Amino acid sequence: MAKTASSCLGWSKSVCLLSPTLYAASGHASSRHALPNHESDDAIMRKTAKRPRKIDWSRSDAMTPKQRRAAAWADPDNKPMTEAEWKAAPRVPRVSIIRRALKLSQEDFAGAFHIPIGTLRDWEQGRKEPDAAARAYLRVIAREPETVRKALAELRDERRRSRRYQPDAA
Repeated sequence: MAKTASSCLGWSKSVCLLSPTLYAASGHASSRHALPNHESDDAIMRKTAKRPRKIDWSRSDAMTPKQRRAAAWADPDNKPMTEAEWKAAPRVPRVSIIRRALKLSQEDFAGAFHIPIGTLRDWEQGRKEPDAAARAYLRVIAREPETVRKALAELRDERRRSRRYQPDAA
């Protein structure tokens, strides 16, 4: 059963088989020319109208930096942080910066320091933040990566030795 060009639009070229008589009737030797051209079909392709901007920045653009700062300090709901507040704020280690400083891929970093790859990606992409224990671990990795690797290697070796020697329960 031969399919016509109009019934094959949703099919890939390898699945859609046009009859040889259709080619002969159209005068084209290639199936590419036998398919209808929808470049100018407004029912299929429409240009999306530009939406108005959600935020009108014209008032902010008209202000000087000094006026912007005064307006920010006048807002009781969202005051800027002071220098003292910035210094007192807890530092969250940036996993991606630590990883790049060690010149490791995500997979290598996760494997070397026994962190699940999904967790590492969540931290780096900002979907989740490390908890207190993980933050402490990341600080240690950032300051002493070779010490952490050595400790993990010793732990791994110890586990391997304990698996090899298992006395009989009898």
